[in-house]
Amino acid sequence: MKRCCLLLCFAFLPLLADGQTATAVVDQLLEQSMLDIQLGGVVDQVPVMTAELAGMLPPAQIETLAVALEHVYAFDSLAADVRAYYLEHYDPRLADVLAWMKQPEIAEMWARHRAFNEAHGDIVDSLATAYYSSTPPDSAQQAEVEQYIDALGARAYYLETALGVTVVLVRGLATLEGQEIPAAGLAMMRQAMTQEMAPLIDETVHQHFWYMLQHEPAEDTASLQAFYETDLGQWFTAAYTAAQAYAFAQAGERLVAYLQR
Repeated sequence: MKRCCLLLCFAFLPLLADGQTATAVVDQLLEQSMLDIQLGGVVDQVPVMTAELAGMLPPAQIETLAVALEHVYAFDSLAADVRAYYLEHYDPRLADVLAWMKQPEIAEMWARHRAFNEAHGDIVDSLATAYYSSTPPDSAQQAEVEQYIDALGARAYYLETALGVTVVLVRGLATLEGQEIPAAGLAMMRQAMTQEMAPLIDETVHQHFWYMLQHEPAEDTASLQAFYETDLGQWFTAAYTAAQAYAFAQAGERLVAYLQR
């Protein structure tokens, strides 16, 4: 109910300088930024997550958790959370990001980027296979990968996503067992997980972007990198990461509520 009121309030925001409302900017931005590819595959990972629980929980509980996770990770729910975050924290720079995305040459590049992700999705999901089946990068190529990752702030983005997924799963398990995890406990767990997961995330991110740089047109990766090295690009990376972290936090709330019904 609170979110509905929030969105209704923002629907009546004054027009921006170019005649668009904040709502229109956010909706177009989400459409342009391939959110369906970024978040649409999360729910597909539920069988992998629950398979890891075999032997740890009774089969009936695992099945219950799987149904709940499919519910909370539904793309429409995650996308609504990202949308709500952008609206609640609306910044005029989002309109600048949208204007950049809608430039004809950038729009064409984005279309190629979408086609790449759709065509290579299965391979990119198997990052280790893609990485080790290819020729390892030499020092110059490794430096290029490092520069690209730094420009996109990719480590932070992937770490936030992985932490969000894991916190949701842990909270769901505790709820199934009738336990409560205090906020301080979750904070401590998050800190410990950050230290443990950072090296794994770092390796995975390197594999992902090494594969991208091998297979995407060089002019496209150069254009993306150039944008993300600007002040606007750096700001948008941080905003996008924060929106995703918020979505996974909301998923955790939905999971607990779903299991407590």
